[in-house]
Amino acid sequence: MEGQSNEDRVGISDFILYDSLTNEDIVENLQERFAKNKIYTYIGEILVSVNPYRDLQLYTEKYIADYRNRERYERPPHIYWVADTAHKTLARFGQDTCILISGESGSGKTEASKVILQYLAHNAAFGAGAAPAGSRQSRSIDRQRVRAQVDRVAEILIQSTSLLEAYGNAQTTRNDNSSRFGKYMDIMFDFKGDPAGGSMRNYLLEKSRVVHQQSGERNFHIFYQMLAGLPETERKRLGLPQGSLRDFAYLVQGGCAALGKEDAANFRKVTQAMDSVQFSSDEKDSCLRVTAAVMLLGNMEYEADPEDRSNSSVRVKSSCRQAVAQLAGLLRVPPDGLVKALTSRRIVTASDSVDKAYDLPQATYARDALAKAIYDRLFNFVFEKVNSALAAAGHFGSDGDKRRAIGILDIYGFEIFEINSFEQFCINYCNERLQQLFIELILKQEQEEYEREGIHQSASSLTGPSGPVRPAGRDLPAPRPAHDREFLARCEREFQQRPSPHFDSRKLSPADKAMQHERDFRITHYAGAVVYSVENFLDKNKDTLYQDFKAAAVQQWPEGAEASNRVQKRPPSAGLLFKQSIQALVQRLAGMRPHYVRCLKPNGSKQPGSFDSRLVEHQARYLNLLESARVRRAGFALRLPYPYFLQRYKLCDSPAVWPHPPPGMPPRDAARSSILARLQLDSEDRVRYGVSKLFVRHARTVFALEQARVRALPAVVTVIQKHYRGRLGRIYFAKYRLAVWIQTRVRGLLARRRFARLRAACIIARRYRRYKIRAHVLRVCAAFDGVARRKDLGRGVEWPERPPAALAGLLAELRRVHNRWRAERMLASIPRHERPEFRLKLASCELLLGTDRLRAGLPRHWLGEYQLPRPRAAAKMPGQLLFSHPVVKAERGGAFKMTRRCLLISGLGVAKADQRGANLVGPVRPLAGLAWLSLTRSAGDPAVCLAFDGRGAGGDLLMILTTEAGAPLTGEERLTELVAVLRRACQLAGRDLPVRLADRLTFRCHGNSKPACQVEVKQAAEAGGGPRLVKSPAGGGVLQLLL
Repeated sequence: MEGQSNEDRVGISDFILYDSLTNEDIVENLQERFAKNKIYTYIGEILVSVNPYRDLQLYTEKYIADYRNRERYERPPHIYWVADTAHKTLARFGQDTCILISGESGSGKTEASKVILQYLAHNAAFGAGAAPAGSRQSRSIDRQRVRAQVDRVAEILIQSTSLLEAYGNAQTTRNDNSSRFGKYMDIMFDFKGDPAGGSMRNYLLEKSRVVHQQSGERNFHIFYQMLAGLPETERKRLGLPQGSLRDFAYLVQGGCAALGKEDAANFRKVTQAMDSVQFSSDEKDSCLRVTAAVMLLGNMEYEADPEDRSNSSVRVKSSCRQAVAQLAGLLRVPPDGLVKALTSRRIVTASDSVDKAYDLPQATYARDALAKAIYDRLFNFVFEKVNSALAAAGHFGSDGDKRRAIGILDIYGFEIFEINSFEQFCINYCNERLQQLFIELILKQEQEEYEREGIHQSASSLTGPSGPVRPAGRDLPAPRPAHDREFLARCEREFQQRPSPHFDSRKLSPADKAMQHERDFRITHYAGAVVYSVENFLDKNKDTLYQDFKAAAVQQWPEGAEASNRVQKRPPSAGLLFKQSIQALVQRLAGMRPHYVRCLKPNGSKQPGSFDSRLVEHQARYLNLLESARVRRAGFALRLPYPYFLQRYKLCDSPAVWPHPPPGMPPRDAARSSILARLQLDSEDRVRYGVSKLFVRHARTVFALEQARVRALPAVVTVIQKHYRGRLGRIYFAKYRLAVWIQTRVRGLLARRRFARLRAACIIARRYRRYKIRAHVLRVCAAFDGVARRKDLGRGVEWPERPPAALAGLLAELRRVHNRWRAERMLASIPRHERPEFRLKLASCELLLGTDRLRAGLPRHWLGEYQLPRPRAAAKMPGQLLFSHPVVKAERGGAFKMTRRCLLISGLGVAKADQRGANLVGPVRPLAGLAWLSLTRSAGDPAVCLAFDGRGAGGDLLMILTTEAGAPLTGEERLTELVAVLRRACQLAGRDLPVRLADRLTFRCHGNSKPACQVEVKQAAEAGGGPRLVKSPAGGGVLQLLL
């Protein structure tokens, strides 16, 4: 339907599109949209907002851009549309506008005003700076100056919000950030539509909250933010004790004795806001001092004055004397004067003056009155500083520039508490006046639009709210009531004489037990009935602050310098001042073009996603949403300019105007004859034709138009798609054919060029490779020229580096041929029968290269068989006998017995025979079980250990090579030959032989399952006795083999 964009198909986005509407329909539609996070709904140009109690990411720069210069039906409902419409009205028509934000406490009025300020600031920054005439450089400088001023005003507007919230907002049972004051803000704009300053005004700060809070509520935010955010040094300087909130009586009246999670962070925002609003260091310090003084003032306690025999007067407790000194220092007043003002007052008559001491209730009242008055002055001072900053930031442009304003009214919503007092009475009176103004302005707008468009239709009459009730105070007939009960009695007498359906009390309705005798009265407002309690009603209205306090604090109250010595007139009451300020506000708003935001809270527990239908229906009733919709629908449900109507509905089966109207046809005639007449919707009971707009009377007519448009959309879309796709196809074919022709030519040219380059490159590469190969071969030939005549046969010749890749295989083969040639030349000098011995010596070189053993063992001739005559047991060995030698073997076990044996080694195994070599002793040990061989580094050391692993191997063999006589062989190195024989035999068997060369032998004397022992080989101190194996005196598992 109209007004409902494609992005917003949840419920009905505009209540005036209902054919028949009730409060139940309103609540049901709001609940359906709220469930889908659609928190905004229109009633014509009125915006209804439901507080989601969470961030829905609806206020980003993307949304700001989406709603800039948009019509209402082009985008889904949003508060940005209200702000943009107000700004457009001001910029296009030069008319002052205002945005009235109303709703119950906790419904999101403060957040709505902040969002509107954010949009206006961004919108101004987006289009700031119309360039004046002059040179390009001067225009650039002026544009930068204007942009800087705009940014400055926008920053102050946004930053001041957090500052005013700290001093004027508090946590209530309904809202964590409830505004406890009314605020009207005028944002001034220049002729270009850029912010050029502003001003603010506050209404009825709830001063009583300073000294008393209802259960579950907190005092003003600034007290808690200071305690959470001030450094310890600053707290000590201000005299604030380091402890819990229970140390401050004024902060725990509502039972909330804990700091909030964000209090410290919010205090930092407050200090930043003070800097933005240009608070000086002294002014910031004064604000902190006065705020701390209010907190400390609540800790003042009294006791009976012992000098007063009647025990009626009081004095400040002795335990509070130090606190009084701190308080006097914070307020910059004499301590004696402050104590006197807290405990007595001076009564001045025409002829004399007398000091009267307070009793306990009077002293408590005076203390609380002082705290409220100090905080009220502080709050007004903050407001004045914000206004001064806005005025200073807005001083640019010529004096003749015409200023226009957008007013934003963020004022208390209608309040109904368990106990309603004077503050709720004034707040609800304000809502009564604003509701009356709302209806008057709506009716006025309707009638003005009808007259402007030439429509003969009067706006529907709507019964206004119940008449505003006069606030208590000076407006009551004399004599003035002396106390609250007398005030209630006079009201009851008045309404007994002149009965009214809007006033009631227990005396007037004795059967109504919802009210108490001599305390309560009921007023029936437009939003519902509210029961008020008259307790402290007149005191709050008088708002008395004794002159003694003003005389004691001359800095805060300069008028108090002479006030205590002369008779004072009775000051205007709070109710009268509030009534006058509201009347001035109404007069100001009446001259503006109004826009409305109605805020609702979905539940009473501030839970995201929860929707209480009864609570929302109650709010909808006292916000008069139903009546507002009826007023907008009483005349016509929809008004659209002809161009917009034609643009939207020309496709509704209207070939005369689709896709374009005939040249010269007025939009009014096109809409009437070509669209409405064809759809049979042009009767006067359905539509009216204005000068510039088409007025549709009923919502069902709008639905008929929308249904016709929906029916026509598929065919229109098909036609558009057909032509668009054909056009795209022709464009693509033309581009493709041209591209193919170009590609063919380009590819041919590129291929020919590439072929020429490749052919040249191949020729060059082939010639270069031949050159490199030839050069490398010549270098190789030069390097090896005459190697046959050299002693080393070319061993020391270095092959040329970095050979070509094509010669890699050839050079490897040349290296192999050269090595074989050099080996043949070297072997040619060795007799053929000595070559086996030479191979053995080469094998020993691989293992013992660089050792003394190798140098001692190579020069001599290796015989192989040193056991003479040849042992008969050799016949029992598998394979050919390679080595035999007499040895002394160490027997394993604890005794380490040394036994003479004959060692036999063949190509397949190792065995030991008896001393003469006649018979084998033990089995033949295969070489496959030989794990490693251990010997010392010392040349001529005849000891060796053969380690065998595996089942049936027989364990390690620790032996000493001996002479035929059995003496250790120390004069000739034969172990080198032994190692070479074993290594050669193992290589022929396809395995390697590890050799452990160390200072000590490794010998597993207790078998393979236990750790090996280290054996030191030493010469015995005494000759004779033969070799023996003993334990080392050093211990640690070391044995000594004494030769």
